[in-house]
Amino acid sequence: MQVPIPPSLFYDFASVCYNGGRMKHIILIMSIVTFLAFGCSTSRGLLFRDVVEDDKPENASPEVEPGEKQDAPRDKPPEETGEDEQGVYVTSYPDDAEVYINGELQGYTPLKIEDLETGTYKVELSMEGYEPERVWVTIDEDSYVELDFELSLITGFIELLPADHDIELYIDGDPVHPGRQELPVGEHTVHARKFGFEDYSATVLIEEDRTARVDITLEKAVFALRDINVSREILNPDNPGNLGKSSISFEVTTFGTGTLTLENETGQTVLDHTFPDFTTWKHEITWDGSDNLGNPLPDGTYRVTVSGTSSDGSVQDTVVSQITIDREAVIRFRLLLSGVSGLLYAPSPEVLPVGVIQFSSLILGHFENTGTAVLARFPVQLSLRLSFFPRVEFDVQGTAFIQTSETKPYSIGGAVKYLFLQTGNRFRVSGGLTGKLTYLAGETNDTVSNYSGFHLGFPWMLSLGPVSLILHPEFSLWFSRIAYPFESPETEAVVFPGGYGRAGLLLDFGTIWGGISTALRTLPFTEGFKLHLPFLAAGELHLLIPNTQFVISALASLEYATVESWYIMGGIGLGFLN
Repeated sequence: MQVPIPPSLFYDFASVCYNGGRMKHIILIMSIVTFLAFGCSTSRGLLFRDVVEDDKPENASPEVEPGEKQDAPRDKPPEETGEDEQGVYVTSYPDDAEVYINGELQGYTPLKIEDLETGTYKVELSMEGYEPERVWVTIDEDSYVELDFELSLITGFIELLPADHDIELYIDGDPVHPGRQELPVGEHTVHARKFGFEDYSATVLIEEDRTARVDITLEKAVFALRDINVSREILNPDNPGNLGKSSISFEVTTFGTGTLTLENETGQTVLDHTFPDFTTWKHEITWDGSDNLGNPLPDGTYRVTVSGTSSDGSVQDTVVSQITIDREAVIRFRLLLSGVSGLLYAPSPEVLPVGVIQFSSLILGHFENTGTAVLARFPVQLSLRLSFFPRVEFDVQGTAFIQTSETKPYSIGGAVKYLFLQTGNRFRVSGGLTGKLTYLAGETNDTVSNYSGFHLGFPWMLSLGPVSLILHPEFSLWFSRIAYPFESPETEAVVFPGGYGRAGLLLDFGTIWGGISTALRTLPFTEGFKLHLPFLAAGELHLLIPNTQFVISALASLEYATVESWYIMGGIGLGFLN
């Protein structure tokens, strides 16, 4: 499935879902999709059961090299080993304090010191910015002494005295109130700001048990515009939702008025906008590629000019940028289950525009009741799509398999896709080339993974409006023989040349889209040109959450070998496009 994206990594989620009502809608939608997806996760047959039962080792005891000795973990106290050992185990909060025994440095906390002779020792802890700690301990025969320290900060004080009560104050980037603050000793940065005034910044040295006084008086700012920024320098208004819009933002230093104009390549003004009077620093407008009357503008480069005047009319300033409208810069969310973006089992030739990033995650679930036990498998995949060059896309994916068998396999892979052909408008023909290198640890028979090897593909897509047919022949050099437990191939080969036939049907309406895809591989060509069951099929449905750049997905996949041997997996996903 695709799981929520950590806001600290990719986007300020609060700016997208800025009120409780919108967040409730997103949670409700995801809850419904989760219920539907896993409510349909049923199965029967032998494929998965045979795989899991074949995974179980006859003897699950861990292998240990003769004579190997394993230390206790750094973050846990020593456990009883049955051996005659004695020493001291030292922990502290925070970690990484220096530990000295009788004046000699032994290491950093948490630290286990073994084989100390019986006797009395001086244990000291030292860490910059904290009070040193010292204790005397007696080590008895065949025993450990556990020492746990909570280190005390060495602090001083700062007193902030702003000239105006409404000045914003920050210490080391954190907002604070005027007056006296306790701080760790050392250098700290004080920052102060107020709209209409120049920013204040100073470095203050805090000393132990002393108070540093800082008087803050701000100077009035000269009117200026600065830091104009365009969120999408290349804009395709046909992309769905926020993906088809560009935000134009800038900052102003003090009170005044301003206007924004867009001009086409001939210098004709196609859009103008007057801002409310400036009373704060940052200002922004969102543009969807249309003119003053709401008519779509043609492809081309447009000059963006922001002009401003101070409140007393004495100062004027201008900042300039540009936006290019390009309807070939198509941004679409696509999955990477097969290791290359497209439908679940059929990669497509589409690539992301330069600078666009997609993060996605998905989970598929399968349960099977054998009569004596319930078998379960949950493949979890994280993937990334990005582009640095025109018509070239890079894909990275990792899959972990959470299951009831003894083994815990995983798969990692990377791919490069090149779009060498794209022609037509309403009826389009697209062609690409994909190269993929993958590694699978733990199994050689899981259909949702990417088998170890190198894979060369030739994706083609025929599109008529929202309907697209995808064909993807793929040549593979597998690094191991793909086989199920009921097969017994005998070979000493190092690589196994083979192939995949992949196909899909995509229906894309922009904010909602879905499709079906299939895949069927061959036996290694050295064993004859024959198809190698099972047959794979999948269905998927995706929704772009309104007014966001997040996508939720519902997925189902089928693996079929015979009437007695097949199973279905269901799942959900969440993705994000910048």
